[in-house]
Amino acid sequence: LTDLASVNHPTWDNLGDSAKKFLIRNASIISSSDAVIAYQSGSKSWGGGTGHSLKIAQALGKEILMVNANADLSQVISFLLL
Repeated sequence: LTDLASVNHPTWDNLGDSAKKFLIRNASIISSSDAVIAYQSGSKSWGGGTGHSLKIAQALGKEILMVNANADLSQVISFLLL
């Protein structure tokens, strides 16, 4: 999981131990998931810890659904029923 987390972070070597542990934990959660639903506020996407988790999901070939405040609940339900 450390390799998965580090390869998908552009400045891994600059992170402190606590940040690395947090991102490794996220990699563990994503790797054991069938799919990922992420909330996106505003126009910024794939940033921060959420962005890192989405990069891991993409690298693992996981299905990803991005939703925002205007998300159609039927779209989320359809995604969950895949």
